Amino acid sequence: DSYRNRVEENIVNGKALVYLEGVSNRVVNQGGQVIAVNCIGIIVKGLNISDTAVGIEFHNTRNSRIEANIIKNSINGIQLLLSHNNMIVNNVLQNNSFNIFLSGTSNVEVVGNTITDGFSGVLVGGLFESENNKVMGNVIRRNLIGISISMSFRNLVFNNTVEDNSLGVSLLMTENNKIYFNDIVNNNHSISLDGATAQWYSDEQMGYRYD
Repeated sequence: DSYRNRVEENIVNGKALVYLEGVSNRVVNQGGQVIAVNCIGIIVKGLNISDTAVGIEFHNTRNSRIEANIIKNSINGIQLLLSHNNMIVNNVLQNNSFNIFLSGTSNVEVVGNTITDGFSGVLVGGLFESENNKVMGNVIRRNLIGISISMSFRNLVFNNTVEDNSLGVSLLMTENNKIYFNDIVNNNHSISLDGATAQWYSDEQMGYRYD
């Protein structure tokens, strides 16, 4: 399916709005907002984005990468909808309502990001079921909810620092997720389970801090 939009010469905070539809193998390293629809092989790297509705959005986009961007003061920092086999790596997200939002995704890796001061640090699920995603090695601080998984299955949350949030980890109507070797510390409430179960240990012997 195609939205068949034509978007030209739009400006966001003095920078170009980058709208890609049906594009393959493109590197985006300039812009004030990036939206990719029905794309393959997109790399969004090194942008400084602020004060937008959504900083970077992938819709039905796959085999792509969002790397080393700074996104602040927006409603959604990074949003992936119905998008698969993507990576979100080494970004800084601060003071966005929803810093990283994955909905209807699979095989997305969220790795090595610094995520602070939002309503939600990493939200998996929400509008559509998401599965087989990995949230690993992130620092998630001072959000209302650090990591939230809702109505989504078979996701891995591993080796993250989740601290100083109102709620560290929230699981809602979900099962068969693996959550282990995380530092979940100094949150007002560590974990909330609502109609949810999870595996809180590795198949190998490991140690982690939990309070």
